[in-house]
Amino acid sequence: MKSPRWTVPRLWPGATVAVIGGGPSLRVEDLEAVRAAGLRAIAVNTAFKLAPFADLLYFCDEEWIKQWRGDADFLAFAGLKVALQNARTWELRPELAKSILVVENYGGPENGQHGLCEIPDGVNTGRSSGYQAVELAWKLGARRALLLGFDMRAVGSRTHWHSGTVLAHQRQTEPKDYAKAMIPPWEALKRDLDARGFELLNCTPGSALEPTIQFTPFCEALARVEAERAAESAARAKAAAAEYTFAVAGH
Repeated sequence: MKSPRWTVPRLWPGATVAVIGGGPSLRVEDLEAVRAAGLRAIAVNTAFKLAPFADLLYFCDEEWIKQWRGDADFLAFAGLKVALQNARTWELRPELAKSILVVENYGGPENGQHGLCEIPDGVNTGRSSGYQAVELAWKLGARRALLLGFDMRAVGSRTHWHSGTVLAHQRQTEPKDYAKAMIPPWEALKRDLDARGFELLNCTPGSALEPTIQFTPFCEALARVEAERAAESAARAKAAAAEYTFAVAGH
């Protein structure tokens, strides 16, 4: 029996979300900075191994969950586990299947579906799990996403931070697939997010998503978030002081 679809709620209104991909540029130091800053985080596929603190783990491939369904860290992951219907999670053992939320596949460029999917229980595929994870960030109510580990190209012989290790995907991404299939859909997604006031920052140095999504140094993005937090805190303090003054005056 197939799993019911998850209608994505606005759990993170106004949040900044780090969307953590699997590219070879991914650095533990940046992930520690994500945690220290208290940002919401979505780990895409095996990124959960480096970011076990993430709020959500997202995957879309049947082959991936077959590889990781018995992994102790995967089973112990405390955040939400979310999968695209293509992962066929209903075929897992029942207790594990029940722990994974499922979103609908509403198609991709191959059948005319471009940009952002506004139906609350699913995503457009954009031909990559990272694309789908950004859609989820928007549906969850966030106002900004920071892309880490979104190289979208081979660096030397490596396409992922775990290339050549026991953690590597059983089905590896072919370098030619990035430019041919996986990068072009991002233009429509960026356009749709811009139109809705959602800020998508590419914090991956050397990312092939440029120039569609211009590079923003991660430290600069974090500084922007901290400045906004400080301004919001000051505004709340000012409002509280004004309210207190009004009450003391006997109004």
